[in-house]
Amino acid sequence: MDRRKEDRLAVDLLGVLNRTGKAPVCVDVSQVSANGCRLTGRNLDLHPGEQIELAFGGLVGMQAEVQWAHGDMAGVRLAASLHPAIMRYFASFIRLAG
Repeated sequence: MDRRKEDRLAVDLLGVLNRTGKAPVCVDVSQVSANGCRLTGRNLDLHPGEQIELAFGGLVGMQAEVQWAHGDMAGVRLAASLHPAIMRYFASFIRLAG
């Protein structure tokens, strides 16, 4: 059962994850919705409830909370929704994820 409430865009973007007291980590950002995305990266060591700062696709300093984490992947919920114009911009370059 898919619990997603929003369409996801199948992007493939490079991002940077920042956490208090830890070095920045390069991540791949995918499955972007207005309120969250999936992160993939080596040795993420993220935990549900953890607060992070995320930058990708020209957007910087976005606050997010880890919703789930499994190995080198995690799902995050953005503290502030992406503006519809930003979603349209991403959608103009990629396909809608199924």
